[in-house]
Amino acid sequence: MNQNHFSMARACTLIQRNIIENKRYLAMIFGVIFGLTLCISILITKAFHGDDRYYSDVAARTFAIATAFAWIAIITVQVLGSIAFNNLNSKSRRISALMLPAARSEKFFANIAIYLAGGNICLIIFLFASDSLSAAIFGMPPAWTKIPLAEMFQSLQAAEISIAAILGLLWFGLFAQSIYLIGSVLWPRLSFLKTFVALLALQIVLPIILPLDIIGAALTNIFNVFDNWNAPEIVAHIMGWATMLMLYVLLAAMYLIAWHIYKRTEVIQRFKTR
Repeated sequence: MNQNHFSMARACTLIQRNIIENKRYLAMIFGVIFGLTLCISILITKAFHGDDRYYSDVAARTFAIATAFAWIAIITVQVLGSIAFNNLNSKSRRISALMLPAARSEKFFANIAIYLAGGNICLIIFLFASDSLSAAIFGMPPAWTKIPLAEMFQSLQAAEISIAAILGLLWFGLFAQSIYLIGSVLWPRLSFLKTFVALLALQIVLPIILPLDIIGAALTNIFNVFDNWNAPEIVAHIMGWATMLMLYVLLAAMYLIAWHIYKRTEVIQRFKTR
């Protein structure tokens, strides 16, 4: 068996093993996420269910649900990113992970698949389920049924704007998650707290190193160039999608940084165990 090359079959076996080994921990994490989401959804629905005209407004409930779910989603993806490599948070668990008969890339892929890909999919399911259950309890239509899909895709221009908005929101969530993923590799213990403190310190130090007024002035000048430049419509479309592509290239770079840090960390741990 060659453990130096990535094997999808071996990676899938490792995913299954990790899920079985951590089933209680995963059940607790996802149970808390679903329970919290459902409770918040029920409280919001109850507040907007009544005889008063304002509180029975379906549109108001939809806005409140969307706002609450957006905050839940951004916090949850960051938490999922911070626990992606919780199997390295103690010496015994690091040694156990080190001794697994799998390539580094397979171990990295397995953790990403469980906590990031699987976690994000479960989060989406939980949001839709919580909205539907809370709405059914109080006899109101779910917020997701009020998404104007027909208007969003009624024309090519509307479809382009809608797809760009969806991709932009998706990038924002995944990029925030990737930051905490890097923190999880760097600091497996108390990863969320340490990453949060590091980001807070960066926000304090960065304006001192590079004043924000200079950055703001530079960005304003750049945007003014685009505003005043009467570019053909096709060029504007190309530039917009090129910008989106660059954002996702940056996202891929964040995952590559996490991968290289993980490789370096495992090499150091392997050296220490000799």
